[in-house]
Amino acid sequence: MPTVTLQFDLETEEPNMRDAINGYRWRAIVQELEQELKYFEGTPYEVRRKLNDLVADWGLELFD
Repeated sequence: MPTVTLQFDLETEEPNMRDAINGYRWRAIVQELEQELKYFEGTPYEVRRKLNDLVADWGLELFD
């Protein structure tokens, strides 16, 4: 069975490591947001609020 190993220098690449580990969460957020925006008729502020709510629900931070 093929395997993949990712290596990070935690002193300089910790944010990159966290992004690699949490990639599936970010994908889930984008997929859910895309589904909700199909028929969305709200304001840009409401879109940003929804995005920030999803990020928080998944235990992530949008900005480091």
